[in-house]
Amino acid sequence: MLDVIIPLKNRPFWDCVQSLLKIPAVTQVLLCDGGSTEAAVFDLLNKVANQPQIKVFRYSQASFNKAQLLNQGILQATAPFLLMSDGDILWSQETVQSLLAQVNAYPQTLAVVAQVEESEPKAIAPQRPRYNYRLHRNQREIRLELYPEQSLGQERPGCGLVCGDRQSFLQLGGYHECFQGWGWEDQDLLLRAEIFGYQITKVGQVIHQSHPDPGRNQCHRYLSPLVTRDRNIRRCLAALRAKQFYGDLPCIKPQPLPTLPLRIQAPPELWPDHSFAIDQK
Repeated sequence: MLDVIIPLKNRPFWDCVQSLLKIPAVTQVLLCDGGSTEAAVFDLLNKVANQPQIKVFRYSQASFNKAQLLNQGILQATAPFLLMSDGDILWSQETVQSLLAQVNAYPQTLAVVAQVEESEPKAIAPQRPRYNYRLHRNQREIRLELYPEQSLGQERPGCGLVCGDRQSFLQLGGYHECFQGWGWEDQDLLLRAEIFGYQITKVGQVIHQSHPDPGRNQCHRYLSPLVTRDRNIRRCLAALRAKQFYGDLPCIKPQPLPTLPLRIQAPPELWPDHSFAIDQK
């Protein structure tokens, strides 16, 4: 009933896979590898490839394009419902069932994990400054407002841990593949879905296996996650201004394009070089 897609490259993943294989609703786990070269990861991928509930797909990437790997997983999946996971997440049956129940009961709904708990106290991830968005719709326009979000302590939402029916991912065109490095490909998908009228629900809790920030951009010159995330936000906003509402997968029965104009409001620090024409506050 549920295929789980995990994009990875030179990162541990086995604890995550083991937690998923204990859940009856999980049909198979699709490991979409961007070209792992570290011996431990490479050998483990070869070892698990023959297990009945695991499929390994290898795509050679010069760096690490998470969105591209997720799109390939969507194309390879066969179950009616999909769950996007990172390789360092520990899942529970209760959370997976809650996500699946939401998208199974309500049409045009994507469900994301409500709370991500760190495995190590004082981990860096929840303390990182982050942005969120609100979407306002009236008879004249759709208004997208980005704003800085205050830290919530040691827990944070799991925007990238997305569950939905496979047809919805295909109708949205999957993910945009223009993003480089860590951050925002998941919010971009959710944002575009909301523009098309999807409901985004938040349920459940998972554990994130804490790790230092450099690991997040090991394939992108170990840049700070804040640098790549803010750059990806600017790319997202520029694409929306250009009315690029679909992702980079060929759309099957695509959603009708919104007819209302889109107005974007975002903090000015997100485009310090003024290269993106955004409707300022």
